[in-house]
Amino acid sequence: MRTCSGLATTTTTNEEDNVGSTAIATVPITSSTITPPRKRAPKKQRLKRVNLCARGADRVRVTATINGALDLPYCADSGSEYNIISQELVQKLRAVDNGVELVELVEHVEVEAVGGAILTATHAVDVRLTLNTAAGPVRCQDRKRCLVVGSDDDELIVGRTPLAELDIDVDRELEQLAARSSSGDDLFCKSQWHSVAWSDVGC
Repeated sequence: MRTCSGLATTTTTNEEDNVGSTAIATVPITSSTITPPRKRAPKKQRLKRVNLCARGADRVRVTATINGALDLPYCADSGSEYNIISQELVQKLRAVDNGVELVELVEHVEVEAVGGAILTATHAVDVRLTLNTAAGPVRCQDRKRCLVVGSDDDELIVGRTPLAELDIDVDRELEQLAARSSSGDDLFCKSQWHSVAWSDVGC
């Protein structure tokens, strides 16, 4: 597990990353049509973080731009099916973009911090996401849904869906690292590590 704070999450089939229109039909409600809601316990899943670089003065923290209005650090996370943002960062975003709205989740999602604390995400925000890389800005397709959690994490966590859209396969990169290591290459000198540790996408 890397030293920067991380979050783990699971997802339900009711939530989608992309935002679309939904048709709503009005149905008269009677006592015979009311069905008691079925309670489902939120699921949780541990995180598989990509960012292996320690926090420090010599670490360059790449940024993401949200809605073209707010730049903030981000970490790529191949183990998360959702993007995750803290309530504090959402407040900063709403201060510069009053069009940002909180969306209540149909089913709550549990988020597990690295230290083991369990947080519950009850809301999300749908945002336009641009990743600022060494090669230039990369704009993700459509709006991306970010779960809002009550943590002090100052980084946006970018989940596997945006990474897949950008053709970033973390498992494949790890296999390549292992292959190079077995061939005797020194992967862990500082200059080489940053060249192979996805420094352009959040490490």
